[in-house]
Amino acid sequence: QPSDRPRNPLTQTCIQARALRLGLVSGYAAPEREKPLVLPQQHLQVETPGELVQMDCFYIGRLQGVKGTVWQYTAIDVASSHHLGRVVDHPRNPAALRTSRLARRVAADLSRRGWKLGAVMSDNASEFRSKVFRNTIEELGAEHRFIRAGRPQTNGCVERVHLTILEECWKPCYARYLTPKITGLRRDLNQYLDYYNTDRAHTGRWNKGRTPQQVLGKPKCGPTQQEPSPPLRDRTP
Repeated sequence: QPSDRPRNPLTQTCIQARALRLGLVSGYAAPEREKPLVLPQQHLQVETPGELVQMDCFYIGRLQGVKGTVWQYTAIDVASSHHLGRVVDHPRNPAALRTSRLARRVAADLSRRGWKLGAVMSDNASEFRSKVFRNTIEELGAEHRFIRAGRPQTNGCVERVHLTILEECWKPCYARYLTPKITGLRRDLNQYLDYYNTDRAHTGRWNKGRTPQQVLGKPKCGPTQQEPSPPLRDRTP
């Protein structure tokens, strides 16, 4: 005999909605929580090479035979991903004279390829806040932009290339060397940057499978002038 009791409509349907399941557990029809608003990803807007160059310093460590600490000075063109770097040693922290020299080198390299340095973006470290570096950027006719404190993702291009160099250059180097030396690290970095700029295809929004040199163009006046290494001592008797 059929019962006169009213049937629960929830038992007659397949309960799949999240609100209905919560209502069964809690005893009432719990409202479904609104989904958070997903903001579109923000990207740096650049059109031509040289329009924006990001700079930063990367701490490598202390090496045998070096009194101070070893740092990597890095500059990358956002539009082409072309990278310029240098391994140097300091008694303490990075110096504004070194960052200024790297900025001049970047401007000269862009000029050889037919481009002009438009703006430089960096963090708020002392080597970039220095009056020496500010005067250098003004002499080059470029604009200096600082990121907000605590927002390193604004300088994300150079931060990402630091991670790439760490994974593809420094880790294999330290695995090969029994005792890492600064001269060997400089040579390995120069070799890797030559591969990074001329042979390694990039799949970013600007490169689209091309190498940085294909986007930037070959230098018209020969290769970029490298920073001279310190002279070696004469050990002949």
